[in-house]
This record gives sequence, structure tokens and C-alpha cells, in this order.
Amino acid sequence: MIAEYYRSFLPSRKIVASLRIDDSSAKLENNLCEILMPDYENIIEANQAFYRAFETLDAEKMETVWLKDPRITCIHPGWPELCGWGPIMSSWERIFDNVFEMKFELRVIQSHADANLGFVVVEESLTQRGYEGVVHAKVLSTNVFERAGNRWWLVLHHGSPVMASSANEPPLQ
Repeated sequence: MIAEYYRSFLPSRKIVASLRIDDSSAKLENNLCEILMPDYENIIEANQAFYRAFETLDAEKMETVWLKDPRITCIHPGWPELCGWGPIMSSWERIFDNVFEMKFELRVIQSHADANLGFVVVEESLTQRGYEGVVHAKVLSTNVFERAGNRWWLVLHHGSPVMASSANEPPLQ
């Protein structure tokens, strides 16, 4: 069904034939479908690579998942918006310098991909060990990836803390 959707954007075989393309039009059509089809597995893998880099507390590994572009954006829980390579990489160095260990349990809530853009929404159950002891937190994060070349790169990370509600309080809708 998805392949048919993407094939709808391709020229019909009659049009391809009228353009005097040889009998390999079916092969061309299949190759174009492969390029245009969503790449869900690689989006999820790119998201996992981000969290592996996060857990290593290594800024150089974190650099390997972000697109080196002035348009990138990062919003850490409780922080203002950071834009561009320099401010974002400096923020990771600052975070990593102030913790000894970070471990994540992730639950993917939603993911989506199209030809060149995809996102993953996750619930992070974070355990952090730092100068102030052990901290447990829940964060909802949206990670947006852009395909550049043959690879998916992180272009936006937005983390929002999940506040625990009291037992008597109904959840907000």
C-alpha cells in the first residue's frame, strides 16, 4: 500500500516509454520507489544512536548524530531554545561535565518518516547520577531527523519534563 502511494508520484509507463527510455522503466520505477519510500528502521536506529551517544557522556560521539547545520535546534528540559552547532554542542559538553552516569529506558510513543524527514516521540525514563546524587525523571522528547546523503541526522531535540500528578488529581487531557 505504501509502495503504491509513492508509485502514484511516478510517471506512468506510457509516459516513460514516450520519453524513449528503454525497457528498464520498471527497474527505474522500483529504484525511485526505494528512494522515496519511508525509512522507518533507519529513523529508529538514528534515534537509538542519539541515546547511545547520550549515555556515553561523550561530546564527540554526540557530534556524530547531529547535522552540522545552523538550522539545528535543541531544547533541553527547562532550558531556552538553542540554535546552531556551537551552542548545541556546548550544551552537551556542559551536561556531560556535570553528571557521572545517565541511563535511559525508552518507550517509543510515535514515529513517522517520509522521504527526507522523520520524527520519533519517546518517553524517557531517565536515571542520572551526578554531584547531587541519583535523580530519576520522566521526559517526553521529540527527535526530528533529516536525511542528508544516505544518512539520517538529528536536526531537533525537544525534551519536556513530565510532572507527576498527585493520586487525587485526574490527568490533564
